[in-house]
Amino acid sequence: MSFRIRSIAAVVLLGLALVACGSSGTSSAPGSSAGSEATATPDGGGGQTADGLCGVMTEAMAVAALGGPVGAPQGGDVVPRPNGIYCHYALASDDNVNVEAQLKEMSREEFTALATRLLMDQPLEGVGEGAFRRATGIVGLPGTSIVVFREGRGVTVSITGEGDAADQLAAAVVIAEAVLAN
Repeated sequence: MSFRIRSIAAVVLLGLALVACGSSGTSSAPGSSAGSEATATPDGGGGQTADGLCGVMTEAMAVAALGGPVGAPQGGDVVPRPNGIYCHYALASDDNVNVEAQLKEMSREEFTALATRLLMDQPLEGVGEGAFRRATGIVGLPGTSIVVFREGRGVTVSITGEGDAADQLAAAVVIAEAVLAN
């Protein structure tokens, strides 16, 4: 199975998991987009817009997460609405190497259920009010994934691509903390 097909499968799986949460947004999952640049779309991201999310999740953060130059951000609503908002960057030379953050209003119970569905069973101490991680990208692809909860909002950060696990985790945490601080 090609890396691109596995990436698409990862996107679909996370989209289904977020649909099951049933709370906030037009991307169906990390890595998927409506094929547009970030657009100002009010949604379930705690009063934040996709443009605002991509303003917080900066190009510099994406470069740090992926280890090279990135293309323009893509963002929008996670579908079906309302399932939050997302911001996605891909490595300029390879769309299969990417980082995405999804922000959604949710209860603590929804956060715990999301972490369980995404197989994020490794607690991540010192981040948010609660956080979990897995040492791979979504559906086992190389990378790292985290989900963090704070003040009624959850953010999922997924990095897909080869790289140093500690560096990827640190980059994901920086993105999650920045997103939840705004």
